[in-house]
Amino acid sequence: MAEGHRPPVRGRITIAVTGIALVALGAAVFANPDRTLGLVTALLGWALVLVGACVLVEALLRRREEGSLAPRVVLGCVVAALGLLIALRPALFVTYVVALLGAVVLLTGVADCAEAAALRRMDHPFWRPAAAIGAVTCLMGALVLAAPFALAQWATMVAGACLVADGVTEIVAALNSEG
Repeated sequence: MAEGHRPPVRGRITIAVTGIALVALGAAVFANPDRTLGLVTALLGWALVLVGACVLVEALLRRREEGSLAPRVVLGCVVAALGLLIALRPALFVTYVVALLGAVVLLTGVADCAEAAALRRMDHPFWRPAAAIGAVTCLMGALVLAAPFALAQWATMVAGACLVADGVTEIVAALNSEG
């Protein structure tokens, strides 16, 4: 390691576990794009139901402190109702989840590019392949974001493939790291 440079923020075990998880998630997404989209969308809906319920409970618990309940009750009901609609009818909202997956892929690509830059500062020989894979991951995330509505199934498969590629780079980085 070059003098004066800090090692990457994440340790070898964290990088390896992240890589294995990304490979598994990416393979599942790639192999079952329709089921993945439906499941992720439904889970998002149930999460919104939970958030809406929490807003309602919090409004009731703080009614003496904050005065009017109306704004929080309306917010809680709207969020919970939207969540219930999404959870029960995920097919209506799947394409929005594809855009979210594209954003996740883009962000993992940006993180990969940052780690490649850290490897370059350490004069590590893997920095070029890491940078190339990070750039491809960014490009794929941007492509998924560019056409999520027309390409839902294809975009999900691309996102899955990118997550697998990102996971492989994480595993390789873990095997080549010093910490």
